[in-house]
Amino acid sequence: MTEPTGNCFENCARALIDQPEADWKLVHAVCTGHPASEIAGVRYGHAFLLLGDDMVLDMTTDRAVLVGKDEYYELGKVQEVAVYDRAAMLLQLRYNRHFGPWAPEFHGMP
Repeated sequence: MTEPTGNCFENCARALIDQPEADWKLVHAVCTGHPASEIAGVRYGHAFLLLGDDMVLDMTTDRAVLVGKDEYYELGKVQEVAVYDRAAMLLQLRYNRHFGPWAPEFHGMP
């Protein structure tokens, strides 16, 4: 079983739990560190919320950041996504007993 990495997985799951009426989806993805960052070129597991079809809510830090989906995917080099609606997320939480990542392709990612 993969242990959670960072706080993005927990923060996003808790936000989705706390907002049962919101039309949000939880996304687990593999991202690549931006060239100007200290993790340039490093592939890592990440979680964020998809609001509708075109906005992303990133809750990695204590300050949530709202960004257009296309811009977010380009900046983070987002790939290999797994998308969960609220019901699917709750099933995964119950089955796995941690906040993620859950899909096998994310196991072993920093």
